[in-house]
Amino acid sequence: MKFFKGLLFILGVISLSSLTSCNDKTADIIATNYVGYDFAKNICKDTNTTVSMLLEPGAEIHGYEPSTKDIRNILNSKVFIYVGGESDVEWVEKSILPQIDKNKTQIVSMFDALSEDDLYEEEEFEDEEEHKHEHEEVEYDEHVWNDYDNAKMILNAIRDAIIKSDSKNEAKYKENAINYYNAIEAEQVKLEDLLENKEEKYMLVADRFPLLYFVKEYDFIFDAALSGCSTAKETSANTLIRLKNNVEFKRLKYIFVIELSTLNIAKALKQEIKSDIDKGEYSGVEPEILTFYSMHNISKDDFNKGLTFVDFMKNNYDTLNTYFSE
Repeated sequence: MKFFKGLLFILGVISLSSLTSCNDKTADIIATNYVGYDFAKNICKDTNTTVSMLLEPGAEIHGYEPSTKDIRNILNSKVFIYVGGESDVEWVEKSILPQIDKNKTQIVSMFDALSEDDLYEEEEFEDEEEHKHEHEEVEYDEHVWNDYDNAKMILNAIRDAIIKSDSKNEAKYKENAINYYNAIEAEQVKLEDLLENKEEKYMLVADRFPLLYFVKEYDFIFDAALSGCSTAKETSANTLIRLKNNVEFKRLKYIFVIELSTLNIAKALKQEIKSDIDKGEYSGVEPEILTFYSMHNISKDDFNKGLTFVDFMKNNYDTLNTYFSE
């Protein structure tokens, strides 16, 4: 969600009173991304509390620009949930938060629900190293929920904010949060059992890489085409060669992409490997593509089906079960 300078102009010319004087109905709870939305929705299950997501399903999260209506709805909400990483500094922390009436709206930053020890600096891959020192300050990877211990802490922080905004439903919110916490934990146990005795856990992602917290949690060795917050859809020839060499050296039968992938990099990589096979330079197989869900956003179809964070954990378990079954 890269900040667009035009937002500062909008906020400068539209007064807080004009934003809040409109009578457009807004949700009680507004989350900037899918994970915050899903956690709040499940905590509020079987209550009259409404939850909405600012980002459209299927949209590119790192190009998000809030509309005037989005801003108005945030200011009128009872709970506002955002990630809290570098992408949120300008449009949320500098522009939105100072306007929020904190006596009316509870604010949840996912980063603030965690300690600094729970955060990892954004991963840079070989061909991206030249950009690593452009920023003097440390930039943390923002996809913190992919460490499922982090996810449970974020869930509890959202629960606490919702209860503070609506204490009359406290018992129901607590019950729902416990049930969802336990569902996440059950999938964690399944994954730990699946991965426990694997001699080498290696993941090659021919795509962006919003999975740093997952691979750190489960001790994977990994490589990828692009860093987690990259907006690129293609990669360099050097990166393709590096990935191809890794596939062929490890004789991989599968490579990974994330949800909503264009598949451009994965298809180019497969083509390079097929070329080596056709020339007799590689005796392995052309790898199949597996999708691993990072939950940075989900498709419109999955959103309309009501698929949850736990559902995607189950999908990832099935994917890894396939990956390690060979």
